[in-house]
Amino acid sequence: MREKRLVEEYDPVWAEWFAALRAVLAQALGNAAIAIEHVGSTSVPGLAAKAIIDIDIVFPVGGLDAVVGRLATIGYVHSGDRGIAGRESFDLMDAERKASLPTHHLYACPEGNPELARHLFLREWMKTHPADREKYSRKKFLLAELCDHDRRLYADVKAVALDGFFRRILGQNI
Repeated sequence: MREKRLVEEYDPVWAEWFAALRAVLAQALGNAAIAIEHVGSTSVPGLAAKAIIDIDIVFPVGGLDAVVGRLATIGYVHSGDRGIAGRESFDLMDAERKASLPTHHLYACPEGNPELARHLFLREWMKTHPADREKYSRKKFLLAELCDHDRRLYADVKAVALDGFFRRILGQNI
């Protein structure tokens, strides 16, 4: 039986997965998107992560309806902000497409949104600060073990356990 692993060492294939997802999204979105950003841990070479690609679609202020409509044509349903103002979530409901694409979380943020800025800042920080990248990886592995690789428990514990770590880093963005 394969050992269940929630957090994995960085895998370069994650960049390829993002490229494949980006191509599908870009074709559907056309000019409704300003950018399609690979964010989260899988976007940082050398950083341990869950093998789930996080994507932020950047759209012009006032352009959410166009994004929702175009994503609907390829099987995504708008799921609201899920408690994070200005970061809209989407779920892929097309079972055939879902089976053919890498596992991912899809969000859309208006240009200039603070959550988008936070995602981009953290991505760039982790790329350029190897000591923090290594520390974050170690913390993620430890938390995954402590949570017995339970995805929901890990997400809840990680948010609390790493709050100070992220506040310190985000404090650099002054």
